[in-house]
Amino acid sequence: MPDDYPQVKGSEVWRRKFRTRFRNLDSDGDGFVSANDYVMGALLVAERIGLGAKRTNALLESRLHVWKNISTNGTGVDTVTEEEFINNVLASVNSSIRHYIPTHGSLFVLPKRGFKKREFQLNKMPDDYPQVKGSEMPDDYPQVKGSEVWRRKFRTRFRNLDSDGDGFVTANDYVMGALLVAERIGLGAKRTNALLESRLHVWKNISTNGTGVDTVTEEEFINNVLASVNSSIRHYIPTHGSREFDTIDQDGVGFVSPKDHEQFFYGNAIPVHFSPEIFKVLDANGDGRLNREEFVQGWVDFLLGEDPESPYHCFLGPLVD
Repeated sequence: MPDDYPQVKGSEVWRRKFRTRFRNLDSDGDGFVSANDYVMGALLVAERIGLGAKRTNALLESRLHVWKNISTNGTGVDTVTEEEFINNVLASVNSSIRHYIPTHGSLFVLPKRGFKKREFQLNKMPDDYPQVKGSEMPDDYPQVKGSEVWRRKFRTRFRNLDSDGDGFVTANDYVMGALLVAERIGLGAKRTNALLESRLHVWKNISTNGTGVDTVTEEEFINNVLASVNSSIRHYIPTHGSREFDTIDQDGVGFVSPKDHEQFFYGNAIPVHFSPEIFKVLDANGDGRLNREEFVQGWVDFLLGEDPESPYHCFLGPLVD
């Protein structure tokens, strides 16, 4: 156990082990490792082994805890080079963190049913999703000016995402929010993977201008969303909405029930007692269920609409002041 080992000196053979680990984690070969590399590695394990949402959640929490301890000295920088990675691991294993190493290792115990032998398949890319035809799509909206009602929507979104109330949103907030949705709805590893990829893609586009900083304040968040929805990214808004719809439509029947919508609100930290009223707003044809077009229309208008009278402002719950 850890107490049976002396302090690690960082010998050449030890450093070779962590050069190897770094290069395994650096999936795109760009010479950097990030929180996303830890997340996507954990998801690949979860999908390959066939973990359910709860165990996928536990694995991701463990991986992100490891990442937190070996990222660059708590500065908020979201990438580390190979040399930084090795030196940070060395510092970590010689700190009190070494006593938790067996705990992290225990998460790799395989399910009793054993390894599921199946080929890993890539998730859907944007062009693989059906064309969504709502009454209004991105090209029907002018550039977003950032009106007060629009900014209120994203103050609301920021505060839902800021789960610990520290005034910052991070990639981890996006990951943990997605995992809460996945666990509440009961997604398997493959669909959890797809949801996380989508959420992290959104995070990448609204984090601070690609500088590698892993936290954004409320004002930065709002301004970065504003820049994103006025860029070419706006054309992918229906795709992300379609992915969210597929997440909520857990049975794959092509519509979302009132109960499904409540789970969606719960997973996004929105009080569920608001769900019935907002469900009725989205249910344009009044048939008691939401089809893809109805859901995506609300999603698009929430992101791009600035009409103070729009019923879709409360797509993600009542707006904060």
